[in-house]
Amino acid sequence: MFAKLIAVSSYLPKKIMSNEDMTKIMDTTDEWIVTRTGIKNRHWAEKNETTADLGIQAVKRVLEKTGLKPEDFDAIIVSTASSENRWPSVSNQIHGALDFPRTTMSQDIYAACTGSVYGMSMVSSMIKSGDYKRVLFVSAEKMTNFIDLDNVDRGYAPIFADGAGAMVFEATEEEGIMDSVLCSDGKLGKLLSDKPIDPESEEKGMVFRGLDVFKHAINDMPEVLQTLLNKNNLTFEDIDLIVPHQANQRIIDAMVENYKIPVEKVVSTIEHHGNTSSASIIIALDEQIENGRAQKGDLIAFTAFGAGFTWGALLLRL
Repeated sequence: MFAKLIAVSSYLPKKIMSNEDMTKIMDTTDEWIVTRTGIKNRHWAEKNETTADLGIQAVKRVLEKTGLKPEDFDAIIVSTASSENRWPSVSNQIHGALDFPRTTMSQDIYAACTGSVYGMSMVSSMIKSGDYKRVLFVSAEKMTNFIDLDNVDRGYAPIFADGAGAMVFEATEEEGIMDSVLCSDGKLGKLLSDKPIDPESEEKGMVFRGLDVFKHAINDMPEVLQTLLNKNNLTFEDIDLIVPHQANQRIIDAMVENYKIPVEKVVSTIEHHGNTSSASIIIALDEQIENGRAQKGDLIAFTAFGAGFTWGALLLRL
């Protein structure tokens, strides 16, 4: 049995913050942001919109697409790194808001920007076990929760954005999620964390060692993707689309150049959406399906890198 993707949807908040808007809240310029990140616009949620609210909107859209009802699902798995509270979990909040039955289990996973790859791999295992026939996978991220508007840090504030994606997976004999490779290195966690790990640290707010993160991301993302392809006796020529985590255009460009990846197969949406953490690859995939670039039968490769450090790659047949 395979976990087959039946439908995907996404949600982006209505508020768009352009680079010009960013210059009004921090010391920066459009040229500075574009040169270092490739981002021109990003969607920011309103103060009263929570991470769960974003996920709920994405789920509503995928239910509308499929005609499925809450009682049709065995489980809700949510990837998030930005929830306002640890409990109730975002998956619990979605479960309650949309009136899923008590027999539908719900669980959050935390793997930062790699969360969607980790989450889809988890969904595949659940379905292959035979215990779950239909699973709703959601990634909801309100990364602006980490931006202090009274003391804006231009090292990461222009990068972060908000959004959510939802995917419906069903157990079928038709190819779906094919394989994945997941990695982590906890020794590097101090380079990127939501607050200092060391209790004696005098640092405040997010710890973001941008250059160090960049150096690891440009190597680990393509390397794990290459490992996955080798494991399955595939080459880049066999892949129809490559959807990397949308963290920074410079990371995507370096990945393509260093590993000789066919640039025409690589998806980039960061210019318009910014970095929506684990939601980025679902939002990007939804956009490619909507514009016809990704079609049924295509073999899609995802690769992502996130805090922890975590990274991974996954193959999906549409």
